[in-house]
Amino acid sequence: MKFVSALVAVLLLMTNATFASGTINNANSDNYALLVSNPKHIKVAVMTAKELFNNPKFSAQHFEVVVCGKAVQALLKNNEQQPEIEKGLRLGISFKACNISLKKAQITPAKLIKGVVVVPNGLVRMFELQKEGYHTIEL
Repeated sequence: MKFVSALVAVLLLMTNATFASGTINNANSDNYALLVSNPKHIKVAVMTAKELFNNPKFSAQHFEVVVCGKAVQALLKNNEQQPEIEKGLRLGISFKACNISLKKAQITPAKLIKGVVVVPNGLVRMFELQKEGYHTIEL
């Protein structure tokens, strides 16, 4: 039980540190971004965005999911994640695919689900979002 409590405390500290690391003045930002490198986390990202959009404690204006690494496979047309991604797109989530990861996986942009936007480098995109004041977390 002590281990679980300690783990929760560490996760809370990490979450706060991640939020604080975005920019000096992002406390009032209503924009959120998640970096996803595990395809299983796409569903969690969509669920989180939906909750933020519907929760009156948050005035979520924009929610972006940046997909890197092996998770880019989840962005392919006609795969098991497509309904979840399309649901997210309908909610107003922006999905960005890392072009470096796409090239490594030998995936062309034409093979991606309609609405997914390719960015040159997913990690740089996260730094851009942090600089713009987004609250960011890596899943």
